[in-house]
Amino acid sequence: MHTLRSLCGVLSVILLSTVWFPTQADAFPIRRMKRKWSKLRFFSQPCKIARVIDGDTAHVRCDGKYEKLRLVGIDTPETKHPFKPVEYYGPEASARAKALLLKGDKVWLAAARSGSKRGKYKRLLVYLFMSDGTMFNAKMVEEGYAFAMRRYPHVYMKRFVRLEGRAKAANRGMWSDRQKVKDMVAGDTAYRQHKKRCLRKRGFRGRFQWVIGDSAKRYYFTRRHRSYFRTNPYNRVLFCSVSEARRKGYKEAPQSYFGGYSKRGRRGYKSRYRSNRRRSRGALIVADPETKTFRVYPRGTYKTFDSIADAKDAGYRRAGQRTGYKRAAKHTDRPRKRSRRRRRGKYVRDPKDLNCPRNVTPVVGNKRSKVFRTPNQRSYKRATRSRNAVYFCTARDAKQAGFRQAKR
Repeated sequence: MHTLRSLCGVLSVILLSTVWFPTQADAFPIRRMKRKWSKLRFFSQPCKIARVIDGDTAHVRCDGKYEKLRLVGIDTPETKHPFKPVEYYGPEASARAKALLLKGDKVWLAAARSGSKRGKYKRLLVYLFMSDGTMFNAKMVEEGYAFAMRRYPHVYMKRFVRLEGRAKAANRGMWSDRQKVKDMVAGDTAYRQHKKRCLRKRGFRGRFQWVIGDSAKRYYFTRRHRSYFRTNPYNRVLFCSVSEARRKGYKEAPQSYFGGYSKRGRRGYKSRYRSNRRRSRGALIVADPETKTFRVYPRGTYKTFDSIADAKDAGYRRAGQRTGYKRAAKHTDRPRKRSRRRRRGKYVRDPKDLNCPRNVTPVVGNKRSKVFRTPNQRSYKRATRSRNAVYFCTARDAKQAGFRQAKR
């Protein structure tokens, strides 16, 4: 009996060591973090890194939810700002953040005990702690990859300012070149002041949107233009309104203009449409009036003839035909069989030409994408307004013509 009790005691100790100690290991960094950062309230469950955007923005998964984070108390140089070029030491800060926060790493989040948890863009305003208990926000400031935020006060602003002073004294990170940092801060200050002036002119009414000007082309772009975010940031001029851009001598960019910008430095302002225009000088342009599309054959890669006979005499053959292929004589009198891949079925462009039964709404298809939609689908009316719209009486007729049903 005594040996049985001792055996049960040993088994219970082993069981507790396998079940209890991992939870204690997980709780130990939390206790240490709470003692060091006592003014914060920690989230109950850890999260996993899903994506790192830049030095002060990351995405995590917490309890199956996808959350976007804005790290409190720091501000890193911009790399993906829609209205600013890549700033000094921005790529280095993003690379350092991605090296510290790997995808799938377990992290802990904490927020101030008072104040809003979410910012302007619905992101969580948090302090991020790595698995070893180190605060990521403070580490970025201490290593010289981020500024200590002063515009928006937070509970540990004084501590972050002291960490920034140490990094500046040791010339760590971006503080190794003070002049570039000074120019970057001056540009950021000028941008904020300009935006405040625009908001003051508009009287803070409505949602503010920049009007972007291109100083090289003397064009201005509104939010509806497809090249609004594709303008060259080194030639970019920001206006408060369209009237201001016109007063400065800018004119509205045509809708056909595409200013594709490549992030390869100052000489990377390239556009595939601009390059095609250069190649199309003296080129052959063939247009299809039915589909309203055209093809450009560059100069030096084509040859034109006045007739088919002249092309054959020069040794050319029609595209799509095999050379040296002759059909046997015994097959010439027989009708050609249809290929199994080709499907029967006809369509019309005007629903009035269909001979459908009464009270039957025709099925609309798209000639280009080869999909059809029934009247009970939400996108049916929008599909009827397409220039590629064709009509069938039933869905069976559409399938016989080689069309497939749209998913939505």
